[in-house]
Amino acid sequence: MPVYTDRSEPISQGDLFRAIPFTVPRGDYERTLVQATGIVLSRDCDCDDAVKTLGEDPEAEAGGLLLSMAPILLFSTVSTTDGFHGHVRSGRVMRHFYIEPEDDQEAFVTDFQLVQPVPVGLILGSDRVGSLSDDWRGRMVDHYWNHMTRDEGTPRQHPTPKEGADGA
Repeated sequence: MPVYTDRSEPISQGDLFRAIPFTVPRGDYERTLVQATGIVLSRDCDCDDAVKTLGEDPEAEAGGLLLSMAPILLFSTVSTTDGFHGHVRSGRVMRHFYIEPEDDQEAFVTDFQLVQPVPVGLILGSDRVGSLSDDWRGRMVDHYWNHMTRDEGTPRQHPTPKEGADGA
């Protein structure tokens, strides 16, 4: 199954946008602002409503039109200690969601511990670099749910791209 697809909506759940500012903890009380590619976690209806509201009232942004996003990292930059990559790829690390490489896209991981609200206007002003397919959006949402609830025992199982629907 393909990892990415084309979408016509301005913003959709599972869209990847370049140069999104994220606040990252550094030590106990320090925070650093970094720019990273981010993935939209908000539901499509929230995305549609925010874009529509902003189109009808450009001043609405000041009122807090925000969508939830998480930074994504190149998979190659994530720790390689003690088989960590294998655990991330298999879905056993709830903090990270692994996104397979496809075509010109490299492998990525989403960092759910750094989910943050991002203004809609800022997202619309950024370059979309990809959109997850419906299957991969479902996988991401399930993994995020499992991360938030720590319900590691009952994840909804999806076949990996290299497996068929029967898991073989």
